[in-house]
Amino acid sequence: MRFELPSVRKNRLVSMTPLIDVVFILLLFFMLVSNFQQWRAMPLQLSGQNNGPTEREQSFSVVIRQDGGLELNNIPIALETLTATLKRQIADGIDPNVLIAASESTGLQTLVHVIDSISAAGIDQITLGGTLP
Repeated sequence: MRFELPSVRKNRLVSMTPLIDVVFILLLFFMLVSNFQQWRAMPLQLSGQNNGPTEREQSFSVVIRQDGGLELNNIPIALETLTATLKRQIADGIDPNVLIAASESTGLQTLVHVIDSISAAGIDQITLGGTLP
């Protein structure tokens, strides 16, 4: 004799907890590997790429010394006052040109701060010159 038992259908519920965990881990991973820093380009010329200033251009030289100090046209100046001094010295209608010379030990961040200060004065013709001894 054979008894047939009614087949019991098992209703399996899919738990959302593992799915939420996986989504959270992926979200955390992509947040950690993402870079939220905005990159921007700085237009620079290398010394030797241009023929030198024309009669209508005004030239400035900025020297970054080994001790981190600055000189504007051989006069010591602080980084905080560089923008205001350049704005005062720029004549109306003249396209200024700035030549930057730095020592080999000058850090990249210092150079970027100097370039940002020069750009804030409204000067877009910036040339990187040679290094100082």
